[in-house]
Amino acid sequence: MYDRLALAYDEMMEDVDYDAWTSYLEELVKIWHSKPPKKVLDLACGTGSHAVFLAKRGYEVVGVDASIEMLTTADAKARDAGLQIAFYYQDMRTLNFKAAFDTVFSSCDSMNYLLEDGDIQKTFAGVSKALTDGGLFIFDMSSMYRLREVFGNNTFAANFENSSYIWENYWDVKSKVSTIELTLYIKEDGECYRRFYEVHQERGYEIEEIEEHLKACGFKMLNIYESFTFDEPNPSSERIHFIAQKPLTG
Repeated sequence: MYDRLALAYDEMMEDVDYDAWTSYLEELVKIWHSKPPKKVLDLACGTGSHAVFLAKRGYEVVGVDASIEMLTTADAKARDAGLQIAFYYQDMRTLNFKAAFDTVFSSCDSMNYLLEDGDIQKTFAGVSKALTDGGLFIFDMSSMYRLREVFGNNTFAANFENSSYIWENYWDVKSKVSTIELTLYIKEDGECYRRFYEVHQERGYEIEEIEEHLKACGFKMLNIYESFTFDEPNPSSERIHFIAQKPLTG
């Protein structure tokens, strides 16, 4: 998963304003924490765009991802920017950090890739262990509405300078899983393109389900927002941000 997509991911995401997204994450922290974070974990960091913007703003950042290809791109991006960011190859279901961070961010609906309740609880439990007491866990998810109604059983396609894709989407009502069959055409030498095929799956979760999983892993739910706003989610919200906290002990 993401092995070949890593070659074209940044081009496909070129319309994403990572700078504004990072500012939004900072605002969420300001609202819910008395002190700005110092050491941040970018969970499922992908090609490192968020990690780079966070590091440019002075945070000590560690990135984690389960794709070597994504991490290779992320490391090169950080080096090109003159930044020192530690990137680790880890599955988010088996995080290996202990009380190392005061904030954990996860962006771009990475949590939707956890298809089983057990997997999402393993991830949340690992995040809890990685956080210091009082630390924040801020992440976004694609809403059920987005996966069911926007992606649904639709086909999407786009052309870029060095790549193209055809995205065939299938929604399963029973499992609440959105299956993406992605055909990629990536330019290699000269004008030649190579064809790649990948399958991705994202599960839709109701807000109440995520709240229950967080509470089961010891988190205190602080709030939820329609992404990039400070409003409550509505039935047609496509992306939702969750803010949870590891309680103080003692």
